[in-house]
Amino acid sequence: MKAMVLFSGGVDSTTCLGMAVDKYGAEEVLALSVSYGQKHQKEVEAARKIAAYYGVAWKQLDLSVIFADSNCSLLSGSTQEIPKETYAEQLQETNGSPVSTYVPFRNGLFLASAASMALSNGCEVIYYGAHSDDAAGNAYPDCSDAFNEAMNRAIYLGSGEQLRIEAPFVKWTKADVVKKGLEFTAQVQMPAIYETQVKDCCTILKHMGLARTRGFGDVEVTLEAVQKNEDSTKQTVMGENAEKEAAISAVCASGVDLDADSISWMKREVSASYTVEASFVMAVTFFFIAALLNGVFEVHGRITGRFVLQEAMERCLYREEKTLRGDGMTVGEISSRAGQRLRGFFRCGDAVLTIREDGGDLDGRVKSSTETEISLRGQEPERALRLLTVLENAE
Repeated sequence: MKAMVLFSGGVDSTTCLGMAVDKYGAEEVLALSVSYGQKHQKEVEAARKIAAYYGVAWKQLDLSVIFADSNCSLLSGSTQEIPKETYAEQLQETNGSPVSTYVPFRNGLFLASAASMALSNGCEVIYYGAHSDDAAGNAYPDCSDAFNEAMNRAIYLGSGEQLRIEAPFVKWTKADVVKKGLEFTAQVQMPAIYETQVKDCCTILKHMGLARTRGFGDVEVTLEAVQKNEDSTKQTVMGENAEKEAAISAVCASGVDLDADSISWMKREVSASYTVEASFVMAVTFFFIAALLNGVFEVHGRITGRFVLQEAMERCLYREEKTLRGDGMTVGEISSRAGQRLRGFFRCGDAVLTIREDGGDLDGRVKSSTETEISLRGQEPERALRLLTVLENAE
C-alpha cells in the first residue's frame, strides 16, 4: 500500500479517495473509516459500499469509547439537537468557540490512529478532506491550515520521516471541492453514493435547513450525470438548484430513517426549483399566446365591422329605388339593423355602428375596441347618363 484515505463516505473524502486512486491505483490505496459514536451510523455502511465500488481495501476503526463523555450534538449520547443555523450564526452564540457539532480533537485523534495503521500497512501518505469552509471562524479548529501543518510535522517526525499527511482541500472552499469531485464523476462513480443514500441525505438537509450548502452556489452540477453516471447527459442545473443538489452529495454518507414527511419534503425542496423555473417559462409562453390571440381577435373585429358597415352603406345608397317600390328603409333603420347584426359576431358585442347622410354623401363609423370609419359618396346614375349623353352629342 502507498496511500491511506480517512474515509467517511462524504463528498470531501470521496473526492480524496478519487484523487488517491487516480494517482496510485486502486490496489495501492487503503480506505479507513472511523466509528466515533456518531448519530448517523449509516455513513460507515455507505463508506464500505463506495470503497467496494472503487475496488480499494477498506478497514474500520471504532473509537467511540474515547468520545463517550462528550456532549457534542453529532454524537448518539448527546442531549443536544443538531443545530440548523449556519456556522456564522452558531459562532455568534458561542462567542467564537467551536460549534456544538465539533467533536473534540476528532481529526487529531483520527490522524494519529491512522498514522499507526498506515505505517503497519506500508503507506507513505494519509489523505483527509478538511477544507477552509469548516475551519472558518474557528468552527472546527482541527480543519485549519495551521492544525494540518502541525499534525503533518508531528506525524512526519514521529514516523521517522516515513509518513506524511496530504490535505489537498485545506485552503479550498466547499465549492472548490465539489468542482474537483465532479472531475472524477466518470471514474469516481458517485452514483454508488446517490442511489443508496439520497433519501437519507434529504432528511438530513431538512434537519440542517441547508445550513451547510452555502459553498455550492457557484458549482455547476450535471445532476443526471452524477446520479446515473451517463456522460452523454447534458441537463445542467445552476445556482440555487445546484446548491441543493450538491448539498445532497455533501451529506449523502450520513443518514437517518426516512418518514413520509421527509419524502414529501424531498420532492418539494429538491425538485421545487425545476417547478419554479418551468412555471416562469410557462407563464411567459401563455402571456405571449394570449397577446397573439388578442391581436388576432382585434383584426377579426376590425375586418368584420368594415364588411358589415360597407354592406349597410351600400343598402343606404340604393334605398330610394326600394322606397319607390314600397319596401325601402330609412338610413336610421338600416344603421340600426346593421348594428344589431354586427353585435352578433364574436368579440363585437360592444360595437356601435352609425351612418350619417350629408347631401349625397354617406359617412359611416364602427366603434368598439378599434374605430373604423368609411366615407362613401352617393351615386346618381340618371345624372351620370345625362352627362354622358351630353358629351357624346358634343363630339
